[in-house]
Amino acid sequence: MSFHRVGAGLVGAIATWVEDPHARARLLDGAWRSAAGEGVADSARPIALERGRLRMALVDEAWRPVLEELQDKLLESLQAELGADVVRAIEWN
Repeated sequence: MSFHRVGAGLVGAIATWVEDPHARARLLDGAWRSAAGEGVADSARPIALERGRLRMALVDEAWRPVLEELQDKLLESLQAELGADVVRAIEWN
């Protein structure tokens, strides 16, 4: 596969990201699940990404200290999944 073809696919994916809220939600959920791993991923779910700030809904408040402890590692993993400029902070709601 040529780089031109890969680049064209990326442009299409970004356009879909901007235009389709369901595509954004699926992408965020997939990135979260990949970054957090099976056990932790079910503790919270992404609800919004605005200006680099990923807002997460906690499934149970008991998870807050665990997620706060893992926050730097989770942020690093999310940045690896989506790009450092896409997610710059995580907020637990």
